[in-house]
Amino acid sequence: NALFYNDPTLYQPRTASDTRVSAGLDAPYIRSERQTILRLAKTDAVVFSIHTYQIARESLTAEQAASLADKG
Repeated sequence: NALFYNDPTLYQPRTASDTRVSAGLDAPYIRSERQTILRLAKTDAVVFSIHTYQIARESLTAEQAASLADKG
């Protein structure tokens, strides 16, 4: 997923009733999450993790920027 933000702060809490103000596709920051599910071999336990990235648009490679533009 990719969401667009004007503010680079990673933690931006809001209540469920607060509406998210869209920063638009030209916002200077892109927030993306990588979600992973992994089953551990020895215990058979399942681990779910989320890693959130906050990326400055100017740090994207030309290929990444083009890919993002294709999705907009």
